[in-house]
Amino acid sequence: MEPNFDHNRQEAHALLDMLTAEKLNAVRSPLEVMVEPLARSLASAPTEEEEITGVATPLPPHLR
Repeated sequence: MEPNFDHNRQEAHALLDMLTAEKLNAVRSPLEVMVEPLARSLASAPTEEEEITGVATPLPPHLR
C-alpha cells in the first residue's frame, strides 16, 4: 500500500465534505464509474426485449 494512501484518502474526504449538495451529486457518478465501471454500465444498459434462447438464428446468405 502506498505510504500516502491514508493521507490522500483523508484529503479527498475533506474536499468532498466542502462541496455543496449540487456539486457532490455532480462528482458522485464519475466516482461510481471509477469504482466499478462494468457494474455501472450494466445497470444503465437497456433491458433486452427479445427472449434469449440457446438456438442461434442463421445469418441470411448476403451477410455470410
